Amino acid sequence: MGVSSTTVTGLADKGIVVRVKRGQYDLWQSVANYLAHLRGIAAGRGGERGVLDLTAERARLAKEQADAQELKNAISRGEVLQTADVEREWSDILARVRSGMLAVTSRIRFRISTIDATQAAIIDAEIRQALEALSDDATDAPQGAGEATATT
Repeated sequence: MGVSSTTVTGLADKGIVVRVKRGQYDLWQSVANYLAHLRGIAAGRGGERGVLDLTAERARLAKEQADAQELKNAISRGEVLQTADVEREWSDILARVRSGMLAVTSRIRFRISTIDATQAAIIDAEIRQALEALSDDATDAPQGAGEATATT
């Protein structure tokens, strides 16, 4: 059969090679069984651990390829956004929000002429403190919020 004596012993223990007596085997039945065993392995039906691993790996590869193709299709349909694009867009949005918030004090001073420089400084400081707290991912209200008193 072209295999080592250790392999023949192992095949005999599995019942593939037919042992007649110690060291002697039924050649024709053993060859027939061995060929059936090899056909089973080739068809993926065999009980060999390597075949099961190979079959599982082929199934895993097929799934990964299908997933990759699904992702490519979703990208081509515009259903998926690239992380860098989303990050860039949010950075632009937040920069506009920051600019708008920093301009609040000057807009208030323009609309309410009775606000003096000290009051404007307090408003500006509160806005900046709130923006700073947001940039630090603070969940609590900024320190000093609501503590400022207006002077007339």
